[in-house]
This record gives sequence, structure tokens and C-alpha cells, in this order.
Amino acid sequence: MTNTSAAKKPKGPIRTGALVPSLIFLGLIYAYFFFFFDGYLRRGIEFAATRVHGAEVDVARVHTSFLKATFQLTGLEVTDKEKPERNLFQVGEIRFAALWDALLRGKVAIEEASVLDVQAYTPRKSPGYVLPPPPPSTPGLLAKAQEQILAQTRAHFNQNFLGDIADVAAGTDPKAKLKEIQGNLKTEARAKELEKELEAKQAEWKKRAAELPKAADIQALESKIKALDLSGKNPLELANNLKKAKDIVAEAQGKVKQVEVAQSQLTGDIQKYNNSIADLQRFAQQDVADLQKQLQIPSLDPKEFSRQLFMAQVEKRLGSVRKYIEIARKYMPAKGATTKEKSEELLPPARGVGRTYHFPITKGYPLFWLKQAKVSSEISQSEWAGKVWGGLSDLTSSPSQLGRPTKLHIAGDFPKQNIHGLDLQAVIDHTGEQAKETIKASVAAFPVTDQKFSDSADVKLGVKRATAATSMNGSLVNQSMNLDLSGRLEKPEFEFDAKSPIVKEVLGAALKGLPAVTMRAVVTGSWDKFDIWIDSNLGSELSKGFQKQLQAKLGDAQAKLSSLVNDKIGPSKKKLQDLLGGLSGGPGKAIAQNKGEAEKALKGAQGSATGGKGGSPANLLKGFGF
Repeated sequence: MTNTSAAKKPKGPIRTGALVPSLIFLGLIYAYFFFFFDGYLRRGIEFAATRVHGAEVDVARVHTSFLKATFQLTGLEVTDKEKPERNLFQVGEIRFAALWDALLRGKVAIEEASVLDVQAYTPRKSPGYVLPPPPPSTPGLLAKAQEQILAQTRAHFNQNFLGDIADVAAGTDPKAKLKEIQGNLKTEARAKELEKELEAKQAEWKKRAAELPKAADIQALESKIKALDLSGKNPLELANNLKKAKDIVAEAQGKVKQVEVAQSQLTGDIQKYNNSIADLQRFAQQDVADLQKQLQIPSLDPKEFSRQLFMAQVEKRLGSVRKYIEIARKYMPAKGATTKEKSEELLPPARGVGRTYHFPITKGYPLFWLKQAKVSSEISQSEWAGKVWGGLSDLTSSPSQLGRPTKLHIAGDFPKQNIHGLDLQAVIDHTGEQAKETIKASVAAFPVTDQKFSDSADVKLGVKRATAATSMNGSLVNQSMNLDLSGRLEKPEFEFDAKSPIVKEVLGAALKGLPAVTMRAVVTGSWDKFDIWIDSNLGSELSKGFQKQLQAKLGDAQAKLSSLVNDKIGPSKKKLQDLLGGLSGGPGKAIAQNKGEAEKALKGAQGSATGGKGGSPANLLKGFGF
């Protein structure tokens, strides 16, 4: 018999059935990283950096090597938001190599990174895209931070300040504008409130005065004392009668005391409402100030000039500081950061995207750690290159674990752009319970062109060109801050125009021969409630010039406004004074008369209680051993 079944081939050490799919899978992964990963990473960097910066950020090329664990970025361009046709700065190359020891643990640790070929104010091939401001309803930490600053700065900022002065110079009558303003005055509302209170209080005291004890009530008690035998020979009976007399006198004293307390309380109420009526003048002054603001009648205070001229610049700097502080605190949280602070997104997440949760790491490498980055750039043939040096150390996602603050220092010069003395130092200390940052930045000289102080239809004022210097020193601890900002414009070339000849004349006289413009601002408080103090020689000079020309007209406008307010609240104030007089002359007079009669009746009752023994009931009782 022949065996027709084929002999089974024995299996070898390599299983080709599993090897081929594995090779295909690994090949696809390699192909993805070789052909697509760098492109996706480059676009991701551009997208995130653009949204954080607020203007277009471009990257020419990103190259990564999985085997060597290296990263290289070339051609970083950051658009200048003020002038989108140029870059704020440009970096030729950023490169670093990660440690495999950390990568095998799923972490990124970088021993040293290099930032090379830094250039400033380079022209763009095409203007960069500037992001519009986010709508108020847009969530996200950066948008909320920006709204928080604007809500406070815009409350004291009038972008048409000089235009309002021009209106006063033209002789605008506030009566015409006042008719357009809706709503009641604060003084009027307060007067109506006091009127209701006084009417209720008058009725209350009228009722209370009628219910108080009268002289007749005390005289009735005196009759009870007289009915007692206080001259009897029986000691026990005498003692008992004296005790009753004492109680009756105490009852009479209590009734008089009620009248005295009522009179004292009524006097307090009268004094309280008298003060409230007098305080209406403070409300009237506030109404005048509010109406002055609504009617856009400007103040000639030098501090107000300085604030209005430079508030926009201070606002921008505050916004920049707040934005980058929030980024640092988000990605480098302090030990005491709350769960809400850690979870809140800097930017609104894309629709359908989940939330990432980070768990604390106590051992090994942090999730990200850049030990040191060196910034180096030399002046070359490029028109835009500069000499820049400095470095960044201990940039990490877990400052509390690492226990080292992040330090940044960059200095340099760009001679061909006339930028000299650039120096930036920052310490970001998030190693403890509270986040702490210190910033010291300055530029000794840089060119300024087309800086606007006022750009309304009525008045235009700006600096066509000048050499500027600026500095900023600040410290932030948790939500508290203290920032000192200063600036100087040397040899400014002013340009100005105004519809009003008077305003144009004042501007020309104030600006003539002004060798430099100086500004200093101090911001103190917390992010949700801060104070801004601004001083400037330009504000002082303009204030002096306008005071000479417009003080009389402004004084007249303010006087008219005060007169309008006082005329409107005059009848209400008189009615309040009449009500207060009625309270004093009605219940007040009745209680005072009642008190006098009650005290007189009490003396009679006390005299009757002596029992003819030449002493008070208490002394008689002591004599009997009670």
C-alpha cells in the first residue's frame, strides 16, 4: 500500500508569517517619520506660536532624527504686530540633542541647545498675518487675562482726549450734550432714598412719642406713695411700706429713663440724617465728575495728560508681561498651583479635542528639562545680523521636582539697525508654593518712527522719528505685582495738526524746543485690581500750554455743570431739610417737653417717698436693718 500523504515540512526558527506583517508595519512607521513627521511638526509649531504671539510665526524647516535623537529648526520668523511687513526678530537655527537615557523613560531631557544667527527687524517677503483680538465670550486663560487688563486700563483711558479739549476750545455748551445723557444723578437717587427714610422715621417717632410715659403716669405713682403710711410706729409695717415706696420710685425712674433713652435715640437719628443731607454735596461732586467724563470735558491736570498720552503704551506692555507670565505658570506650575489653575487652558481647545491630565512626578527626569541653551550670534555680512549672547538654564515642566529656578539672560547689539544695549534678565522661580518672577529689561537706544499719541479727526499728535530708550523692572509674586516702566525719546521730530487754531497754536508752542520726551509708569497691586501712575514731561508741557488758553473756558464749563446738578437736586434737598425740621420740631419737641414734665413729676414722687424722715426710702430701710 502506497502512502500518498505529503510529509509536513518542519518549522524553522524564523516565522515568516509574523515577520512580513511586522516589517510592513515598521516600514510604514519609518516612512511616516521620514516623509511626514517633520512637516506636521513644523506646521504644529507655526500654529501654536502664532496663536500665542498674536501674529504670524513662520518656520522654514524642521528636521528630526530618531536614531540620533536630534532636533533642528531653521528660519524662524516672528512677525512684528505693529508693522506686519517686517519681522520682530528672526532666528537662523535652533538645534539640540535629547538624552536617550530620558527618552527610554518617556521624558525629554536636553543637555545643551544652541540658538544661532539672531537678526532683528528683517523684512518679510509678504506682510505677516496679525490675529484679530478674541471676542469677549471666547474662553481661554490668555483671553481672560487680556480682558482683565483692558477692563481696568480702558476705564481711565480716553482715546480722544485731545479731541475733547478741542471741543472745549470751540466753546461747546454742556447743556446741549446733557440732554442726551439718560439716567438719574446719584445725588437725586440718594435724596429720594433719604426722603423715604425720613418720612418713615417721622411716622415711627410720632407713634413712639405718643406711647412714651407721660408726667400723668408718674403723678399717679406719686399718689400711690402718698397713700402709704410712712410715719407709723409699727416697725414691720413701716419697713414694708418703705419697701413699696422704693419700688414705686424705681418704677417712676424707669419711666423717666424710657423718655431719656428715646430722646437720646431721636437726637442720634436727627444727627445721622443731618450728616446724610450734608453728605449729598459729596454725591453732587461725584455726579459732576461723572458728567464731566460723559460729556468729555477734559481735565487740565498734568497727571491726566500723561495718563491719556501714554496709557496705550503701558497697556501693551502689561498685556505682553501678563501673557508670557501665564504661559510660564501654565507649563511650569508652582508647587502650590491649584487643580483649577493647572487644568485651565491657555487657548480655547479645538472642538472635539479631549483634555490632557498631568500626574506629579517625584523621581527621575521631569517630563521636559532643558538644562542649558546658549544664544550666540555674530555680526556678519547680513544687513540685519547682530552680536547677541546669553543663555537659558533649567527650563522644565516640573520646577518643584527639579528645585531650580529658570534663568534667562540675553544681551546684544544690532548696529546696522541702530539698536544698542539690549539686555534682558529674568528669573522664573516656581520651585515653591507660590510662583515668583523677576524681570529686568532695557534697551539703551533704538529707532522709533510714526509713534502716535492722538489720531482723531480733531487732533493729530505724534513723533515722526526719534531715538528711544526704554527699561522695565518688575517683580511678581503669585497675583501681586510691582512694575516700573520708563521710556525716553531723544531729539523727537513731532508732527501735529488740529482743526481748532487755538489747539494747534498751543501744541506748537508746547512742543517747540522740547529736546526729549520722558515717561515713567509704576503699576502696583494685583492683576484683578491694580493702580497705574504715569508721569511725563510731555504731559506737563501740554497741560501748561492749555491751562493758559483754556482754563477760563474749562472753568466756565465745569461751573455750568455744577450749576445744572445743584439746580436739579435743589428741590429734593429743601424737602429733606423740611422733613428733618419736622422731625425735630414735632416728635423731638414733644419728647423734650415730656421729659421735662416727667423729671419734675419724679422729683415730687421722690419727695413724697421720704416719708417726712429726712432721707430716702433706702436710708430708712438701712436704719431698720433691711
